[in-house]
Amino acid sequence: DTITVRDTGAVATIDGGSGSDTITIANTGAVMTVRAGMDNDVVHVQKTGGVASIDGGSGNDAIRLGSGVGTVDGIDGMLTVNGGVGTDTLVIDDSGDTTANTGVLSSATIDGLGFIGTTTYLAMEAVEIELGSGADDFTVVTTHTGTTWLDGGAGADTIEVQRTSGILTLDGGDHGDTIDVLDTGAIATFYGGAGNDAITVRDTGAVATIDGGSGEDTIIVQDTGAVLTVRAGMDNDDIHVQKIGAVASIDGGSGDDTIRLGSSAGVVDGLDGMITVNGGVGTDTLMVDDSGDTAANTGVLSSATIDGLGFTGTTTYLAMEVLDIALGSGADDFTVVTTHTGETRIDTGAGADTVEVQRTSGILTLETGDGDDVITVRDTRAEVTVDGGAGADTITVRDTGAVATFR
Repeated sequence: DTITVRDTGAVATIDGGSGSDTITIANTGAVMTVRAGMDNDVVHVQKTGGVASIDGGSGNDAIRLGSGVGTVDGIDGMLTVNGGVGTDTLVIDDSGDTTANTGVLSSATIDGLGFIGTTTYLAMEAVEIELGSGADDFTVVTTHTGTTWLDGGAGADTIEVQRTSGILTLDGGDHGDTIDVLDTGAIATFYGGAGNDAITVRDTGAVATIDGGSGEDTIIVQDTGAVLTVRAGMDNDDIHVQKIGAVASIDGGSGDDTIRLGSSAGVVDGLDGMITVNGGVGTDTLMVDDSGDTAANTGVLSSATIDGLGFTGTTTYLAMEVLDIALGSGADDFTVVTTHTGETRIDTGAGADTVEVQRTSGILTLETGDGDDVITVRDTRAEVTVDGGAGADTITVRDTGAVATFR
């Protein structure tokens, strides 16, 4: 059946019965009840006057809230949507709204966005929320246990995700968005979209994916679960990963990207697992910041890997033009087995450090800072600069390539 209700009196009840029904509610009076019935139904509520109740019944139903031009401002009152039995989808369509709205999503309710009252949803397998072109402020207090998809649309939106209970996909849309993620459940995916976005992830569940999209994005990951994937996308991006759970993959994409590993205090001890960093296209810089570490660490650098220094697993780096490693104030023991073909800069910081350079394939600048350091250079194939800094340093050079400078 196809049922269209353009306006009703005080009380209206619609029962679709059996069959795949299409029910459109253009406007209602004070009280409306919709029972879609059996089979796969489509229910579209554009405007309500007071209290409305929608029950999808059995079947895989699609229930859409929003006018024909994509605004929810006309839904005036308390609305309850029950998906019933089957795989049901609730769509909140505010995509045509040009005003800057505030909205709040919980595991069972939606407030704001132009809704006059609270919208309650039950037994939904998927919830899709489409925001408009205004600079919206949207808070996800938590999600239901199914799938939630949130599209920020155009506009410089501010979105905060406090917690999730199911699968979450968040797309910031066009313009520069600010996305702050406090905690997530099992699987979460965040797309910055177009524009210069700021994405901060404070903690995640088992699997998290961050895609910056186009624009010059700033991505900060403070802590993650088992698996983290970061794709910076196009343009010049800044990525800072402070802590991980087990496996992390970071891809700079195109543009001149800066990727930093280490906490805000300058230690890498919280990076617990296997990390792969691919600079992608452009002039990319990988910064390993252990400058705040006071412990005496051992570390090993090769042309593609970094081990030790507090890293629990191996860090693999690819397609990087510049590698910058900053050690702490402890008496560190650092070995350069070989370097990549780009530029490598190592600052061992304060402390009586021991550094051995076995071989190089690109430009190497080594600064050992304060302390009585011991430096041994065995073989270099490109330009090398060694600055012992303050202290009674011992520098031994066994063989060098084209250009070597020692201070």
